[in-house]
Amino acid sequence: MLCQKKCHTEKLRWLLYIHVYTLGAMQEIRFTWRRAKAAGNLRKHGLSFDLAARAFFDPHLLVVEDCIDERGEIRYHAIGYCDTRTLTVVVFVDRSTDDQEILHIISARKADKYEQAAYSDQFA
Repeated sequence: MLCQKKCHTEKLRWLLYIHVYTLGAMQEIRFTWRRAKAAGNLRKHGLSFDLAARAFFDPHLLVVEDCIDERGEIRYHAIGYCDTRTLTVVVFVDRSTDDQEILHIISARKADKYEQAAYSDQFA
């Protein structure tokens, strides 16, 4: 699916694309982001990208394919706990190579009620 101006997924599509994302156990994950974007995200959402990156190590992490951005990269939404209390949504693109897993974080925020329910539904 190609995005127009913003990458917004209809709520119904979340139900179609939710799956468990398994990170490669043998590869170290490298996280990248733009410093200015990370600073703006911290101001706006009160969540640092350093903390948000921890969500990728949640054993119950969910990843939803969102859209193709203006650079032709597929954007994903990851839903997972970055600490014991904060369920987080991390928007990212996968820039991995054959020998290294690289995830570029675009934004991060606390999960809303719908996203919390989607995460919890995997245990029902």
